[in-house]
Amino acid sequence: MRINRSVGGDLAQILDQVGETIRARNRLKRQVAALTAEGKISAMVLGFLPIGMGLILYSSNPDYMDPLFSRTIGLVMLGVAVGLLVAGALWLKKLIDVEY
Repeated sequence: MRINRSVGGDLAQILDQVGETIRARNRLKRQVAALTAEGKISAMVLGFLPIGMGLILYSSNPDYMDPLFSRTIGLVMLGVAVGLLVAGALWLKKLIDVEY
């Protein structure tokens, strides 16, 4: 305000423009929050889906899942799957975390 008083200009117009900028930033923050909430839900579903399917398969037919836990190749596959699941979760977390 002091600069405007010394330089001159329409103070009302400048304050209107500042108010509109603040409202636009708040509107953008709300939109980003809504979109990242959708991404967070997607990340949770994608993270828990393999675990849930594995538990359902194991409870319905344990003999089908037994080679996964008793053989070396099964344990390797399980380790790779867990590693990829963690890598995907970290990637989605980085993707969802938006800085503005």
